[in-house]
Formats: sequence, structure tokens, C-alpha cells
Amino acid sequence: MDAVKTRKKDRRKDKQDGGDTPGLSDDQSDAESISSKLSDSMITERSLHRMLQDLRSTIRKDFLQIDSELRKEITTLGERTSHLENKSDELCVAHNEVVDKLQKLSEDNNMLQLKLADLEDRSRRQNVRFRGIPDDISHDALPAYILSICKILVPDLPDSAWTFDRMHRLPRPARRTLVITEPAEGMKIITSWGLWNATTTTSHAAQATDLSPKKLQADWNMTGSSTTKP
Repeated sequence: MDAVKTRKKDRRKDKQDGGDTPGLSDDQSDAESISSKLSDSMITERSLHRMLQDLRSTIRKDFLQIDSELRKEITTLGERTSHLENKSDELCVAHNEVVDKLQKLSEDNNMLQLKLADLEDRSRRQNVRFRGIPDDISHDALPAYILSICKILVPDLPDSAWTFDRMHRLPRPARRTLVITEPAEGMKIITSWGLWNATTTTSHAAQATDLSPKKLQADWNMTGSSTTKP
């Protein structure tokens, strides 16, 4: 009896002291496990600071890379722009040179045309133009016919003074006009005479113009008061 009572007392004592209760030990271990997991998953101030530092470092690297790429592109664009500006300046200079040369060539061309016209006029200054020559006079009969007219105009000159280089009719419609080219002394007298007596001749002869159309146009453009407007 005494032994049974002693065991009952010991059990009561263990319950009061907390003893080794199996259910209580399991609950305590689960609580510790959950607390450990929560402590591992929770963000501490130190870890947050470390994460911010990593983010700042990453952003800085990205910005530095972008800045480097932009600087390279800007430098490349600047070099290309400078190259284009240099080319543009060269083209402007070349264009101005071409314009100056073109103007010089234009002036030279005008001068050459005037000189050529002057040479043509020089070859015409000894020409004599006869108007009203009948069409029935053949080309072979022209020298004798013109000689007869010249004797009427200048009767004092002998026949040997009258020499003609060539004679030709002007094309239509002025077919009746005859031009004598490079006459000799007798024809020069007729040309220099200029005022033949209308009572003794029917004005078969007339001096050809001393100016070509080119010189007439140049004279008209320069003075605006040419004797004969082109």
C-alpha cells in the first residue's frame, strides 16, 4: 500500500512540475522551427542596406555604360558633321571658282565673237553690192555687165584698172542683188565715193554694210543708239 501511494504522489509531483510531457515537447519544437523560418525570411535593416547598395551599383554601371555609348555616338556624329562641313566649304569654293571661270569664259567668248565679226566685216569692207541686176543676165555675162556699169560710174579709169575677185548673186528673195568681193582700185573708188550722181546713174551700186549682225547687236546693247538697229 505504501508503495502504491508513493508512486501516485510522484506522478502528481511530475504533473505539477511540468515533467517530461510528450505533447508539450513537440509543440515547443514546432514553435522553434517556425520562429527560425520567420527569422530567415524576414528582411533586416542590414540586408536591406546591402540590397540598396547592390541596386545603386548596378544602376551606376548601367548609366556609365549608356553614357560611354552616347559619348561615342556624339563624337562620331561630331566628326561626320565636321567632315560634311569641310566638304560643303570645299564645294562652295569650287562652285565659286566654276562661276568665275564660267564668267571669264563667257567674256572671252563674247570677245572672240566680236573679233570674228570684225574679221568678217573687214572682208566685207571692200565688197560692193549692186541691186536691180536683171535675172536674164547669166553668171558668165555678169563681169561684162558690171564693167559697163563701173565705166558709167567712174569713166576716167581704164579697163585694166577694173579687176574683180569674184561675183555672186544673193539667194532669194533678193535675187536681183549682186555682191562683188575684194574689188581692185576701181571698185575701191566707187566704195569711197559713196555719193554718186543720181542724174547720170540709176543707183545700180550701193556699198555693203560695214557691220555684221553680231557687231550691230553689240553696238545696240552698249549704246542703245546704233545707226541701224539689228
